[in-house]
Amino acid sequence: MGLSMKKVLQIHIPRTAGTSMHVWALNEFPDHQCFTSWRGHRIKTWKVEAFFNLDSAWTSAGHLDQRRLKSLLKKKVFTAEWLESRFTFLFVRNSWDRLRSLYDFYRKSKSRSKGNLFLVDFETFLHRCAESTGYEWPGPARFQSNYFGVKPNFIGRFESLEEDWNRLLDIIGWQGNRKLMHRRFVRGNDDWRRSYTDVTRRYVSKYWAEEIERFGFVFDQ
Repeated sequence: MGLSMKKVLQIHIPRTAGTSMHVWALNEFPDHQCFTSWRGHRIKTWKVEAFFNLDSAWTSAGHLDQRRLKSLLKKKVFTAEWLESRFTFLFVRNSWDRLRSLYDFYRKSKSRSKGNLFLVDFETFLHRCAESTGYEWPGPARFQSNYFGVKPNFIGRFESLEEDWNRLLDIIGWQGNRKLMHRRFVRGNDDWRRSYTDVTRRYVSKYWAEEIERFGFVFDQ
């Protein structure tokens, strides 16, 4: 079944179930398009190399932060008019929870842990996130507000993933399969709050204050 509304653009904030949504879309939309930019100068497509289908029903934009967005617009990979024609959505996640999830992901990822860059204690990782700049990880992933270069039509929350996912699909008129499969799930059932001390909890409150206030995140959420 197709979409009854504008065609969809998914922006993926790291560690918010975006990969699960991408895999779902691959299975449901024959013309699904996924691209991701790296250092603002290269486009990768996951289904068709070196070809960007601007007319696909569902486009997964990958980790499209504001700097990458500006670069791709400048290179005319797509236009502002094309962006406005899409029904854009993204999901956000509690800052403390997401940072712990990023830490677990990087530690278990061979490509990210090269040179022991992320094989550090959690407090050191938080400092590196806050101080990071540019495109060297964890720079692009550190603040969720970096991914709001395109004004979204829908903002879902990881904490209510199933409910918000179904609400999104209701809005766009999707009547088919809705089940998301877990992808890149790296942590067990341990409570992420236990990873924090009073010092690290306050540190996140200070350096991630903009998104915490913007989305009403609380530590005990």
